[in-house]
Amino acid sequence: AYDNTCRGRVIADWRACADAIRVRLPDEPVDLVDDGGLDLSQVPARDMGDPIVRRKDGVIAYQLAVVVDDAAAGITDIVRGRDIAPSTATQVMLQRLLALPTPRYRHHLLLLERANTKLAKLHGSIPFSQLAARYSGEALCGVLASAVGLTEPRDVRARDLVSDFAWSRVRTSDVGATFDPDRGRERVARDVGRR
Repeated sequence: AYDNTCRGRVIADWRACADAIRVRLPDEPVDLVDDGGLDLSQVPARDMGDPIVRRKDGVIAYQLAVVVDDAAAGITDIVRGRDIAPSTATQVMLQRLLALPTPRYRHHLLLLERANTKLAKLHGSIPFSQLAARYSGEALCGVLASAVGLTEPRDVRARDLVSDFAWSRVRTSDVGATFDPDRGRERVARDVGRR
């Protein structure tokens, strides 16, 4: 968390400021539980610190951009990974400061690699070419659907999961599911779904 050391600083002209600009958040709690039951409550100013709203290079920062963009697009429901969950209360506080509506949130579990790190390009995760060489689209879709509890391990097309989709069937575990592409398809699905 940022320690709010710049709170006393006054910016005379924010347009001419060469530094990153933060918004001073009120020292108030945001009480929020997402639609999956995840408690997102915190005091954002204390727990995360005042967020940057304009970066040093002049670009509007993520926290502000996503709040304004979601409101402008009329977004009512946001589904995203658990890795983003800690920033939700900060975004809700920005929505309040800007008198923007607060959407409903749901944060899904993450797929993890063998070392319990997030499956992501940033970490040099499994390239798509390797997945495509080992799995058909239906097989990979089945593994992923099984991981979250939508189906038993089997080949499935994404469009076939839509008609009877219900959030109540999606697992809400705090733990991510480990994905190991070197195992057999049935074993991967079984292990991913069990965690």
